[in-house]
Amino acid sequence: MFAGIINGIGVIVGGLIGALIGKKLPAGGGKMGESVLLGMGLCVLVIGITGSVQGEVALIPILAVALGTVLGELLDLDGKLHRLGEKAEKKFSKGGEGKKGRFAEGFVTASLLFCVGAMAVVGSISAGMTGDYGTILSKTVIDTVTAVIFGTQFGVGVCFSAIPICLYQGGIALLAKAIAPFLENYPGVITEINCCGSILIIGIALNMIFDRKIRVMNMLPAILFAGLFAFGYYAWII
Repeated sequence: MFAGIINGIGVIVGGLIGALIGKKLPAGGGKMGESVLLGMGLCVLVIGITGSVQGEVALIPILAVALGTVLGELLDLDGKLHRLGEKAEKKFSKGGEGKKGRFAEGFVTASLLFCVGAMAVVGSISAGMTGDYGTILSKTVIDTVTAVIFGTQFGVGVCFSAIPICLYQGGIALLAKAIAPFLENYPGVITEINCCGSILIIGIALNMIFDRKIRVMNMLPAILFAGLFAFGYYAWII
């Protein structure tokens, strides 16, 4: 669970700092906060593009994203996460009408950004399989900086995204540790999962930079399909 805990702590610290200094700054940190956030978006875009070109079988991410998105839309994962954020807002937020929706939006936005993507999945798998926390530490730095900016705009709702981060990344790390002996025989599976996750993280970057409303959460099942397709492919050719 350390893979999720260390990332979660970074988000909590960043979110709290942002919430505190946000009282003296315009929402989102003004022009400076906007520039920093766009810079982080560019970094996320580079990470996504770099990871997406590492796949060896182009058909795997194409099919995975197509089928994964259909499944995600049917399950309405994005809607469920928003409703979870709204419930958390009603329970924990004490802001007035001017802050209505800020807690939930901060929770949902931060959860999506920090949980979805190649760094979260591959970093957690690396931590679970080999004990290498390099990717998770890099992700934690980016997430902490971004949490500060988000905190100035959304408040403490950002901090609560640490909960799904710990569960999501920690769960992946524990699962990876359990199946490590098996996955070591199929290294290509990890590569294809990385590629598919990187495509999703490009979607997150586009949301950050261009203020798009790509429902990346509904594309999340693509990572599972990528793993299944990759396993079938590499098990067959081997």
